[in-house]
Amino acid sequence: MVRTCVLSKGWRNVWSTAPSFHFDHDLYLSKEERDFFKFVESVLFRRDGLDIQKLSLSLGYKPRSGDLHRLNSWIIYALRHNVQVLHISNDNTSIAWTPQIFTCESLREFKLRNEDLKLPTLISLPVLTTLHLSSVKILNGHLHVAFFSACPCLETLILEECEFVNCYTLTISASQLKNLRISGVVPASVVISTPKLVSIEMIGMENPSIRFTCELNFISDVNFDIELDQSSESTALLISTVRNAQSLTLSTLFLQSIYVENDPSLLSCIQTPFSNLKRLKIGTLFSYNDIMLIKNLLRHSPQIECVFLVSAQLLILISVAY
Repeated sequence: MVRTCVLSKGWRNVWSTAPSFHFDHDLYLSKEERDFFKFVESVLFRRDGLDIQKLSLSLGYKPRSGDLHRLNSWIIYALRHNVQVLHISNDNTSIAWTPQIFTCESLREFKLRNEDLKLPTLISLPVLTTLHLSSVKILNGHLHVAFFSACPCLETLILEECEFVNCYTLTISASQLKNLRISGVVPASVVISTPKLVSIEMIGMENPSIRFTCELNFISDVNFDIELDQSSESTALLISTVRNAQSLTLSTLFLQSIYVENDPSLLSCIQTPFSNLKRLKIGTLFSYNDIMLIKNLLRHSPQIECVFLVSAQLLILISVAY
């Protein structure tokens, strides 16, 4: 929108009232950092002072020490203008962003990519509903119960390929959380207390110990693409916890971690009624163990409408409608 000012006088002042801004260094015509800085500051600091709905900042270079104050001044400007959506992506060195981010009373969505997350002592995000951390290094267990307590309205939590430093237990305790997606490496123990959870997706986690401390009465959509530790008791408990799901997706990796033959705990687990299940998607090698598991799941799913059997080995997809 800013560029159109060159073409038409009618557009000259339109940009000054724009509610959303996306600044991406890689898309900027000049690759000189100083030109990019001047451009961003000319846009932000010459606005008419109206609130900002969304600010997205993507840095494709390594900031110099002298740049940090200027970068933070952009974020502070947005925070002081009641920004609701804040996205920060940095492809190089981690930046010590202003702690004022974590006391913003207007922030509803926060996405952070390729950064170190070290939370300040004071945290208050009263209207934050979405937190998305991608390739973030989470230091010393800073994503803890106190943090979630400071985000009472959190509904969506996404943790993608994050690194947990000096953290052996990840505890997610969020009373209003509805959507949870975790992918990549996690601490050895994951404890979840989310009684209003509707959707859960776990991808690429290796041998996690996952424990829910509440009933998932509202769960609807479940996707497990993880490798379990082959502890029959924990596996049985995990499957039983999501028994109210309407849609269930289990990967080949997940299935190969379950051996039901001669294992009363798991055999009992798959005989648990999935009374609401309508859609089942399973990755399978069509082994005897897999077929036994699938048959038992179907036998105890009276509302089933559609079944997808996916075999990566045979490169086929079998869809069965009930």
